Amino acid sequence: MRTTLLPTLLPTLLAALVLVFGVSCGSAGDVAETPSSTVPDDTLPDQTVVADTADTTSVVLPEVDDPWARLPAMGQTVSAAYMTLANVGDLPLTLVGVTSEQAMAELHETLADDDGVMQMRERTEGFAIEPGDVLVMEPGGVHVMLFGVSRDELLMAGEVKLDLDFAEAGVVSVVAEVRDPGGMDHGGMDHGGMDHG
Repeated sequence: MRTTLLPTLLPTLLAALVLVFGVSCGSAGDVAETPSSTVPDDTLPDQTVVADTADTTSVVLPEVDDPWARLPAMGQTVSAAYMTLANVGDLPLTLVGVTSEQAMAELHETLADDDGVMQMRERTEGFAIEPGDVLVMEPGGVHVMLFGVSRDELLMAGEVKLDLDFAEAGVVSVVAEVRDPGGMDHGGMDHGGMDHG
């Protein structure tokens, strides 16, 4: 009885083993593919969060109006440049320095000392311009001091190129027209006679 049943059941047993083995392999394959096709939440980039919370306010360059440089008087190598700077943005601006290829340039202001004598001094800390405010550079007040200038060279060039350095906005290039207002400076006072304190 046993010898007749074994050949009959053998094909059935082999088919069952193949079926079980195939299902196991298929399940293992599915599990193996899952990590490569699904990215865990904690590994996703956080750029979306940064973009949502980032401050989109940006610095706006100041508006520059009527830049001009004084033609030095005969025999003088010192002059000054003037302009109006308007902060039209929503953030404060700080003018921290100025440079020129045509002269040594510094930020200056004119102040009266205890005796009422007008003196000019370098403004090393610069000038702050709040949103909506205007910095007026004019004779007798705030100005760009120019040292080592040549009257003849300025006459020939007709302009002075200035690079204004703002702490928040970087460098703003300005071309100042050379003008000759009669050799007088700072509210009618001769520039060469000013006290550079």
